[in-house]
Amino acid sequence: MKAEGVFLVALVGLVSGQRPQVTLPDLGTMEGYFGESFISNRSFYHFKGIPFAKPPIGNLRFQPPQPVEPWTGILDAHSNIGNECPQSFSVLNWQGALQSRADDDDLNKAKEPEDCLYIQVYSPNIDPTANLPVVVFIHGGAFFSGSSRIYGGNKFMDHDVVLVVPHYRLGPLGFLSLQTDEIPGNAGMLDQVEALKWIQKYISFFGGNPNQVTVMGESAGAVSASLLNVSPLSTNLFQQYITQSGTALASWGIDPDPVTAAIDVAFRANCTNSEITALTQCLMTVEPSELNAAYMEYLTAETRQGRSGIGGSAPVVQKAGSVRFLEKSPHEIFASGDYNGKPAIFGANKHEGTQPYFFLHTFYLAPRNLTEDVEFLSRGVTRLFLNFHGVGTDQGDTLAIATENTYYGVNNMGNLTLLWPGIIDFSSNMQIKGPTFGNAEFNIAKGAPTYLYSFHFDGSRSLYPITAPFSPIPGGVCHGNEMILQFSIPTFGTNTEDEVVSNQLLTLWANFITYGDPTPVSSPVEGIPTWPRLESRDGSYLVINSTSSILQDYTRVEYFVSINENFPNNIMN
Repeated sequence: MKAEGVFLVALVGLVSGQRPQVTLPDLGTMEGYFGESFISNRSFYHFKGIPFAKPPIGNLRFQPPQPVEPWTGILDAHSNIGNECPQSFSVLNWQGALQSRADDDDLNKAKEPEDCLYIQVYSPNIDPTANLPVVVFIHGGAFFSGSSRIYGGNKFMDHDVVLVVPHYRLGPLGFLSLQTDEIPGNAGMLDQVEALKWIQKYISFFGGNPNQVTVMGESAGAVSASLLNVSPLSTNLFQQYITQSGTALASWGIDPDPVTAAIDVAFRANCTNSEITALTQCLMTVEPSELNAAYMEYLTAETRQGRSGIGGSAPVVQKAGSVRFLEKSPHEIFASGDYNGKPAIFGANKHEGTQPYFFLHTFYLAPRNLTEDVEFLSRGVTRLFLNFHGVGTDQGDTLAIATENTYYGVNNMGNLTLLWPGIIDFSSNMQIKGPTFGNAEFNIAKGAPTYLYSFHFDGSRSLYPITAPFSPIPGGVCHGNEMILQFSIPTFGTNTEDEVVSNQLLTLWANFITYGDPTPVSSPVEGIPTWPRLESRDGSYLVINSTSSILQDYTRVEYFVSINENFPNNIMN
């Protein structure tokens, strides 16, 4: 069916009050609704609250998801989005803050909060013969927060792609691991695999091509996309991927000591018998809200000790379980080459480091009155950030001295304001940019088409006031800011300049999703130069800004961007 025909059908539906329906073999019929795209205002189809697996309740808690069962009657896929997966709402959960601001009339108020494995589908054409490329967006949120609810898909619907946004189990319910068959870990990752299997089976009924699937993720979702590529369970379920601000090589992407963290979280949830059978029985029955509150206590306590607190809510290298998502560390897998290279886009934002600085300032530096402590700021601050980023220190402080010489500036030691640019760059590189570039290098070595970008656009709106409330420094082009241009996020509008860059960004991504090339000759992007593949360590990458450009040597330029611009001091003085 041609686009004009689809628009006519949609228009008739809108005028007559009818809603679109899709029937899935062996499952049932659902009823969605029509929406309008961001730029061209063309009509699209939206189906939300579609179950893709059995509710992971009772004995299925902590276990791999089971295939979805058929429903009776017509499924309401227009007013009920389906439960977001259980999570705690706090200053550390910015997505929860956004969700609380949104109209919740469409939330499914089910009695069972763990019944959360739902998926959303946006499509410009639900003709089963349309054969449109598919993009699956895995949301971020540090593996303990988020839902599909805050990522409206109308910007993608200006393009001929099918967008799918699944939920997956979060926090301890999704990632707690005792390395036993009863609580093996990686339930949330297996949910993502199950969503990809569902897409293979059913996406054609929404106009999508199951043989042309791109997985796209941001932050924890980007780590997920990278992990999905190296897991033997999912590598054949998609053809290419996009990571935005995270990869499997990130120190926060894998829980290094899951059993210790699980016991700590369990103790805070009043599961205090450390005998494994009793501990398991308690964890199987504790209320989700209590378990998530216990995890937030653990996370806050860890941050107050200067640690990242990823334990109990991150993917693990499994040693148990009937289905194992990951049995070797990502570093081992990449080094061995025992995985499939795929066409990929890798990238990060200009000032990724402002977010981790906020955490350590808020939970460590300020409570201890260390922000003006010259003695601490002369070496202790270096050790703090090394430990937080999982590097540790060594005898003789060799790493600390190297960090101070490379990033902080020896003459700046003792003065926190002067240290800010170096801390931001160091944190950016350790948390996001280094793992991003490392994954890109491994992908090049596999001979796969590889594109690298740095997002520099400082638009009219920023997530930073929500993700880092009352921060002592501005966020700059902070972690997650590109999301405002890619999705319709509650309370975030855009101005004319934002919309131009948004359209460019979405067109680049849609081109890659469709052609495996963000700037093919057949579909140039106005205002964007031809984006060459990354071919070597000092090769070309795209800087995405109001005026975008191609630069060389990512590690020399992007690793020191705050130092070179004296950010944030250049805008605070």
